[in-house]
Amino acid sequence: MTHGSACEQQRAQVLGRALLALVESVDRDNVSPFFEDHGLSDIQPDEWYALEDWLGVLRDMTDKGTVWVDYVSAGRRMVEAVAPLPPFPASSIDQIGLAGNQVYRALHRGEPVGEYVVERVNDRHLKVVVHTPYPCDFDYGICYAHALNSLPPGTTFRLWYDNASLCGVDARYPAIIHIAWT
Repeated sequence: MTHGSACEQQRAQVLGRALLALVESVDRDNVSPFFEDHGLSDIQPDEWYALEDWLGVLRDMTDKGTVWVDYVSAGRRMVEAVAPLPPFPASSIDQIGLAGNQVYRALHRGEPVGEYVVERVNDRHLKVVVHTPYPCDFDYGICYAHALNSLPPGTTFRLWYDNASLCGVDARYPAIIHIAWT
């Protein structure tokens, strides 16, 4: 994960429905203590919570290793927590990239919350440079869900981490995720 100072992240907030996405993707009884340790009990979907508290939950769950967390699934649920976006034509690559950042911004406010920088490799291939404070697999799940929800039904696609990505190895570097479709 990429971490800023506590002061910087305290200004940033995340919408409750994003937190609930994680709770719904794992065993609630196992994760509840982590949320409670950071003052996050009785989470309401339309309330805003300090991003630093949310990141503390994720750090503790990862560091303590007592809870298996499927961050890919949680990332997918995070996208589903927002009103679904209409499918874009596969040729409308710029709209797909723009919409991904819109979904992320709909669930976050304040600064710094990060962003997704989407680069066009070709008409059916995006390179997503992820500048967020989340675990790599969480962002992978977000990209997966976004591709699944944004590309026309039946479109075959695949995602992979860039070989140059140091995601999960060195938090100073962003994750680089490729999305390609046919």
